Amino acid sequence: MRRAMVTGASMGIGNAFARRLAQDGWAVTLVARSRERLETLAAELPGQGHEVLQCDLSRPTARVDAVERIAAGDWQLLVNNAGFGQVGAFHETSMDRLRDMMEVNCEALVELSHAFLRQADRGAMLVNVASALGYLSNPNMALYSATKAFVVAFSECLWYENRDRDVFVLCVAPGATMTEFGRHAGRDPDAKRTKLIEQTPEQVVDETMHALVRRRGPHLVTGAPNRFGVGLGRVIGRVGTMRLMARRDRRR
Repeated sequence: MRRAMVTGASMGIGNAFARRLAQDGWAVTLVARSRERLETLAAELPGQGHEVLQCDLSRPTARVDAVERIAAGDWQLLVNNAGFGQVGAFHETSMDRLRDMMEVNCEALVELSHAFLRQADRGAMLVNVASALGYLSNPNMALYSATKAFVVAFSECLWYENRDRDVFVLCVAPGATMTEFGRHAGRDPDAKRTKLIEQTPEQVVDETMHALVRRRGPHLVTGAPNRFGVGLGRVIGRVGTMRLMARRDRRR
């Protein structure tokens, strides 16, 4: 039976990944902080072999168990989905919050990727979930944008390094998605939603699974509006795009 690990599996895109993989016959190990949510999800998944691993990836000592499980081998897929952001001026955000963001979005992703690739055999797949903001810097989400830009650059290098091994690395960059991300990031609940460009988590996963079958390039920006926005950013430059995004946020 094919084995997959999904981090941030208790909600949102990670939850959708877990459900889709289980439907496709994978045995899925679910990783997140909330044991209750993970156990509820595991009970709902079809198939067998699913496991729950309660782990706070912002704590280096806590994520040792996840790293060791991967290092033990026999994993065909790792979805590094866990991550969070924070809306607000960088200097007004607590350093504890910023450190946790770097630990989850970067440090944990690097450690788990390293363990996975060391044990990966031909055909294995690594999915690192970044964000469209990895290509488009967003004021008032400075560190989040930077961590996701790191994931983009890191993943494309891993893709190239592992091509001859037939181990596929994919960086998935969703845009606005119908999840709890905004609430946890401190976004104004009364702010206007960008419903015309929002995707469901299932749509993000559908595009990802299709890309894993095709195994072409290392980048997947999900959703046509997001692909247009990233393309526009390449034309007008990061600073010009940042100014447009700042104006958009002020209008909300």
